[in-house]
Amino acid sequence: MKNFSELRKNLKKDASGLPAVRMAITADWSVQMLSQALRGLGYDKGYDVCIYEAAIDQMEAELLNPQSELYAFQPDFILFFPSVEKLQSKFYEKSSRDGKGFAEQELERLQALWRAAGEFSNASILCCNYCELNDGILGNYAAAYEEAFLFSTRYLNMILSEAASAQKNMHLIDISSIQNQYGRKNTFDERLYYLSKTVFSIEILPAVSERILSSMETLKGRIKKCLVTDLDNTIWGGIVGDDGLEGIQIGELGIGKAFSDLQQWMKELSRRGIAIAVCSKNDEDKAKEPFEKHPDMVLKEEDISVFIANWEDKAANILKIRETLNIGLDAIVFIDDNPFERELVREMLPEVIVPELPKDPALYLAVLQSLNLFETVNISTEDRERSRLYREEAKREAERSTGVSFEEYLESLNMKAEIKPFDAYSIPRVAQLTQRSNQFNLRTKRYTEQDIKRMSDDMEQYMTCSVSLQDKFGDYGLVGVVILNKTNPDTWFLDTLLMSCRVLKRGVEEFIFNQIAEMAIERNIRYIIGEYLPTAKNKMVEDLLSRFGFSKTVGNLWMLETEKYSAKQTFVKRG
Repeated sequence: MKNFSELRKNLKKDASGLPAVRMAITADWSVQMLSQALRGLGYDKGYDVCIYEAAIDQMEAELLNPQSELYAFQPDFILFFPSVEKLQSKFYEKSSRDGKGFAEQELERLQALWRAAGEFSNASILCCNYCELNDGILGNYAAAYEEAFLFSTRYLNMILSEAASAQKNMHLIDISSIQNQYGRKNTFDERLYYLSKTVFSIEILPAVSERILSSMETLKGRIKKCLVTDLDNTIWGGIVGDDGLEGIQIGELGIGKAFSDLQQWMKELSRRGIAIAVCSKNDEDKAKEPFEKHPDMVLKEEDISVFIANWEDKAANILKIRETLNIGLDAIVFIDDNPFERELVREMLPEVIVPELPKDPALYLAVLQSLNLFETVNISTEDRERSRLYREEAKREAERSTGVSFEEYLESLNMKAEIKPFDAYSIPRVAQLTQRSNQFNLRTKRYTEQDIKRMSDDMEQYMTCSVSLQDKFGDYGLVGVVILNKTNPDTWFLDTLLMSCRVLKRGVEEFIFNQIAEMAIERNIRYIIGEYLPTAKNKMVEDLLSRFGFSKTVGNLWMLETEKYSAKQTFVKRG
């Protein structure tokens, strides 16, 4: 991670060609240096981060006034950043030291501000929790005594987490864990605080900025979906081909517990929905033997979405993994104990994240956990099923390679799709898809759950469709989203058309357009207006509208006369 001085050098570079992100920060401390770190790190991440700094301790004045400068800035994100130092001052001013009551009052204050921000802007709301501060007045007893400041802070963080989980379009930034990781001695600079009201040391500002921007990136659709791992000396000690099955270190043998804990972490990632893939220079039978026979292996073969063991270079094999899972290279994290292999992948596949592992394998897990590689803003039921979906996709890919024609392969899948209006079950997943889908996405408009529910409820104005797919290998889940806005009695505007990349080239887009045209004709809709808004990642849909009979009109707009639509061939049947 770059230090503060290195990040600040980025401020002299031209960021005008990068996608702009507008962030408003409202805090009770001076955020000037944090803003510089955020802008510098944003440049490294490929964003032009434009920041509005509200005056110190003016949250109510800025957020409760719809005419404030903060709202005039039209931010994409509003960052709430309260400090434990200010919280402590307010706590000491109270004549009654009721820790729980004090925390609940502070939460009510924040919730009122969140509601105002949601009412007066379309911004996504980010809120930092509180670092812990033991004032030394009660010693260890402060953790158990309700009148202690430490007790109230911990209680506030707990109910803040619960409130953020329940609040739509509110995303908690876990700043407290940064202090837990580095220690207050390293995160807080007393002299800097008293001179400038800055509550973080200069040295820790890059880590704070990383935590904030990682949430922002996730909301912008940049998420990690796959962990690709080497085997020998990475998830077990030793070389299975040389040391034999009994000689590799897992469990209680040698430093094996460190490798077992690393495998347990990977297994938990798999349960969360991160695909685990193997990329090993090895004979396949030898590479698979520990998964099949070693009693201390925590990871099992069923936890692995794609297993590649051969003697080809690892960059080429990662490309095969990417193709099998149908994900972007920037969604992949690659770990390997060998510095040569790490550097090879960095050079040949610069979009792939390649953490620098320490020489001592006892430190692997601690380093990986500290990097916050797999940021997310929510977890859906389908996320938990994602590893299964990836394994099913690998089976489809294997069958696709059997030599039959592509049409015969598609027909053999026995695909069935369900298309229906959004409902309470699908709304969270639909919102998630709008936030994460980048490639097959005509307009790349990001929507919150409130936005989706609002359109779903307004059936006079909007036609909403979720598309789910299954085939003989399993259920893909919800893979497509269509939102049509009725702009005239006989015209629909194609507000949103997106599809999961997992089902590309299977005929789903043909099925969707056939269904849209059929529904339009049934409802006396004569015209459908489509729009392609190009981004750095959605070039694959550049000619989508023309392929389905739309004619170019003006700018990025296209028009389809529904009566002239010719249904396309597809092997997807309505289920």
